[in-house]
Amino acid sequence: MMRVLWVEDQVEDNQEIWRRMEAHSTEISVVSTVSEALAMLAEESFDHIVLDLRLPLGDNPIVDKLSDIDYNGVHIVEFLESRGVLGQVPVCILTNFIAVAHSRFSKKPVTVLQKATFLRDFEEIIYGK
Repeated sequence: MMRVLWVEDQVEDNQEIWRRMEAHSTEISVVSTVSEALAMLAEESFDHIVLDLRLPLGDNPIVDKLSDIDYNGVHIVEFLESRGVLGQVPVCILTNFIAVAHSRFSKKPVTVLQKATFLRDFEEIIYGK
């Protein structure tokens, strides 16, 4: 079974895609803040990570030292990089701020997509179909 960590603070927008992914025997763990994502990544491993670029930090000592910026998804990518798993685990950043994401991640092994593109092409992106 494939395991996907999905980090998104507007969960109501993703119910249909999650149902479709679960039909592919995918276990989806959903969190809505940077602190929840970092806590999960510190304890568990995933086959794919899908995250929004604009996320709340959350309330947790794990994020106390992080600066609260408009694009807090950056902190998750930095955490993965510090753990040596960035590039080993596929990361897909979903955002409507494509130019910002490309400037932040141009030299990182991440995929940056608009959410509509991901929803249309998720089977190819996640499952290689």
